[in-house]
Amino acid sequence: MSETLKDIAKKIRATGKSRRITVRKLLAAIGQERRGKHVTSQLNMMLMVNGLDCNPGFENTHFDAPVILSQREGPCAADLDLDETEDESGAEIVDSECAEVDSDQDTESPLPGADSEKEEARIVPGEQESPRTTIAIEISLPADEIEAREVVMTVRQGIPAGGRIPALIRRQEPVFRALSQMNDGNLGELVVTNGERGMVEGIFSWQSYGKAKLAGKPCETVADCLSREFGEVREDKPLFDTVREVIRHGVVVVRARDGCLCGLVTLRDVADVFVELSEPFLFLGQIENHLRELVERMRLTPDQLRALADERDVARAAGAAKVDDFTLGELIRAIQNPEYWAKLGLNHDRTILLQRMDRVRQIRNKVMHFDADGLLPADKSYLTETRRILQDL
Repeated sequence: MSETLKDIAKKIRATGKSRRITVRKLLAAIGQERRGKHVTSQLNMMLMVNGLDCNPGFENTHFDAPVILSQREGPCAADLDLDETEDESGAEIVDSECAEVDSDQDTESPLPGADSEKEEARIVPGEQESPRTTIAIEISLPADEIEAREVVMTVRQGIPAGGRIPALIRRQEPVFRALSQMNDGNLGELVVTNGERGMVEGIFSWQSYGKAKLAGKPCETVADCLSREFGEVREDKPLFDTVREVIRHGVVVVRARDGCLCGLVTLRDVADVFVELSEPFLFLGQIENHLRELVERMRLTPDQLRALADERDVARAAGAAKVDDFTLGELIRAIQNPEYWAKLGLNHDRTILLQRMDRVRQIRNKVMHFDADGLLPADKSYLTETRRILQDL
């Protein structure tokens, strides 16, 4: 059974130590796979209820980048045992999703995916009942979370390196120390500054060191070999604006809202991210091409082809004359027709293929929304497998 947020909070309170966890695993701890405005609101509420602080905020951190969970000062609802717990006044708190608690305490939020219907909490009063204030928390998620998402793709959210604290070094440090630090950490660059909040004086890299050596410089300290060709952006800078800065300068340092350095983005980081983002589009394009090839082999008449087009788009339906004119959904219509499918002479089960193509269509809708969290690994594997199956047909 996977660890819940409540379990994590209990361990943090018991040990007094913070917990490092990726955004993906943090969402899994509340039974979710994606971020969205409803899930984000719910997770923020559950962090508060369980007395946890999240730094940096999970909303603007890459899906697979880590955040730090730490104990928030003061009491929290997770400290209450809601299963038949009595307070000093003798009041019994009955287990429910919405309970009446002291006004200076939070209340336990239901886990996502649970029945969202609110049960009324009952308090059995004792001889002396102290005044109490009711706090009710009820959070429900829409059936289709994707439709409610508000995606703001920032550099920190879109590029893992934008949220990884860079390695720092001072300008007066000897070169051998800088080279050893990069070699030991398998790093390509060091940020030259006096501290995480200090002004960035330059970038020390293998390239800057090599250029200084070729120029005949003494190369005794970092100051002799640093490069001043770099950019600097805030963590909430839009992803594509940051990419332009990286292309212009080759390397960009990222600052958090509190002024601390929180990331270092290079051309390699940008390339890795865009390969990750572009793969689903490539797979979907190949799947559509394989479908077009199947429909071509059906040798449909012009009238049969036009019947595949969306009838709501009258002008387009009238002008559709070749297979390349059709969308993924319209190509699937040809497979849905038993008569057309029989023309291929295949022994592959048509119903199973249609079920697969329906899921591909759903994945395609997610891809076209350009989700900041990207595709789930299972969805990407499904596209890869579908491409192989169609290729074999």
